[in-house]
Amino acid sequence: MAQRKNYVIPKWLSITLWVLVAISVIMPFSYFILHLSNPAFMSNTMGNWFATIIGAFAGVPIGFVIARLQIRQQEFHQEEDSKLRDARTLDVITRQLQDELRDNRSRLERYREVLNVSSSSTIHLFEWGSTISGSFSSSAFETLIQARRHLDIPVGIEQAVYISYNMLLGLRDRTREASAAHDFYLSHEGDTSKANREIDFIRHLSRETLRRVDHAIFEVKKYRLILSK
Repeated sequence: MAQRKNYVIPKWLSITLWVLVAISVIMPFSYFILHLSNPAFMSNTMGNWFATIIGAFAGVPIGFVIARLQIRQQEFHQEEDSKLRDARTLDVITRQLQDELRDNRSRLERYREVLNVSSSSTIHLFEWGSTISGSFSSSAFETLIQARRHLDIPVGIEQAVYISYNMLLGLRDRTREASAAHDFYLSHEGDTSKANREIDFIRHLSRETLRRVDHAIFEVKKYRLILSK
């Protein structure tokens, strides 16, 4: 990366500027000295000088106050605009989250129906359940995770949503594991009881997952009602 070079004012330009400054100071001062003997000039000059002093003493503080008020007003409007943008962003994210949770809940209900098709476990039952659990969506949840860095999201909602998605994705992974374990117990050991324990476990896990998803939907819906007011 190239370094930025400092600009150096040429010597002739510097001298010229100083000469102009000196002239602008010397000429009024010389004019004032030459007219000291003129009473009318002195009267007008002193009056103007006094008015200038009063204006400087009164105008500068007032100018600072006005400038400070303008800065505060600008900061207030910027803060209000930022809050409005955050509220709109939260409205979009929570609406997407609510829709996604409801869709996942419908898939979870279907998943639970499949698990209860047969009292005993079969490899086809696990494959069917794995297909459904593999369709759980988490895109809105990922958006929420990214937005939490700069948005003020209530802790209660964040925890409820995080737990529900953690349970959903955990159920998906656990179903795959249970399917592999079921195949091993039946194919290699011929142990039906161990194979059935696998499906009993994920039935229990799916029931707890449904409870967590319902709680997250309730929290998001409640928060959206607050945002709409």
